[in-house]
Amino acid sequence: MGGDSDHEKPFRWQPRYSKICAVGGLFALMLLFQFWDIVRATIRGNPFTSKRGITWAAIKGWPALAYYSAYECPWWRPDRRGCLDVWNNTDVEGACAARADCNAACVFCRWGREDSASPCPDSVLGPSPEVRAACPARVPPANLPGRSAADASGCLSSMGLRPHPSQQLRGEILDVICQELRRAKARNAGATQSVDDVGANLLVFSLGHDSPMWLALNHAGLTRFVETSKEWVAMQQPNIQAVTLLAEYGHHYGEAYGIRCDPDRLGHFLRTMPPTLRRTCWDVILVDAPNGWAPGRMGAIYTAAQLAGPHTVVFVEDCERMVEGNYALWHLRKGRELRAISNGHGGITCMIYPAGE
Repeated sequence: MGGDSDHEKPFRWQPRYSKICAVGGLFALMLLFQFWDIVRATIRGNPFTSKRGITWAAIKGWPALAYYSAYECPWWRPDRRGCLDVWNNTDVEGACAARADCNAACVFCRWGREDSASPCPDSVLGPSPEVRAACPARVPPANLPGRSAADASGCLSSMGLRPHPSQQLRGEILDVICQELRRAKARNAGATQSVDDVGANLLVFSLGHDSPMWLALNHAGLTRFVETSKEWVAMQQPNIQAVTLLAEYGHHYGEAYGIRCDPDRLGHFLRTMPPTLRRTCWDVILVDAPNGWAPGRMGAIYTAAQLAGPHTVVFVEDCERMVEGNYALWHLRKGRELRAISNGHGGITCMIYPAGE
């Protein structure tokens, strides 16, 4: 595991989890009453009411919401409580070794263990053949900026940028991503160009209040956004819309384990990307979408793994959650190191970078 000296103590029973648990309990009760009505209608011999109740339960998505909220709720998840306790410990690696339940649940405990190898065959793991051919490894320049917490501190403000008041990602993680873009620009500039005149290749799986910030941060480079919601695209400024790809993943959260090594199911969006973007040597990829419970981030993480070249740094948001954490472990672990960083709103962003850099 790389860079645990930079970790903070971001949460212990944050309001985010209280809300998740409350919503999960509410939808579970609503689902219970819905199915009681179905059973009662069936007993009374009213098949129309029974079928209508089943249809409404499915349309409203109560089962998925109840399951997702309960699955993510640490109050009845001892392994999740262990995970949070470890993250609150200053000696993350020592605490991981002492907590068997955390070892089973937390990606940042399992990353460096040999028994955590991906269940998927090498033919499924990235990068894709197109990226292997287009993006060979290069010797980094001698003046490459560092990636420690001290190196990254104040990076965003030094660029004259501030986060939007309504965006979720906040704090150290923004400076860390900013610093990785700075490192990428230095690598791309080489010895003959000024870093200020060179951009990076940035791919962001998300569209929101922070999109103008990312575009401004990489103003001289190539930036693309990936979004599933047409409504969110319509809300953006024209310059953001012009660099946004509308995505469909063709899966849902409940399939996460079953399709973990299935490139046909996971690669739906990848196959629809423009060929030039599939061959682009991305410097930084941020996976912060789509929604965790519908459709889930399995396809987005798989796509990031397929597009990640020898120098690509991938950030997986909410990686303390089971799907995000395990998919990062299964598809991005090989040849890479992990650093866990507070995301500024009660969770963790996993920074996954090439080993030895």
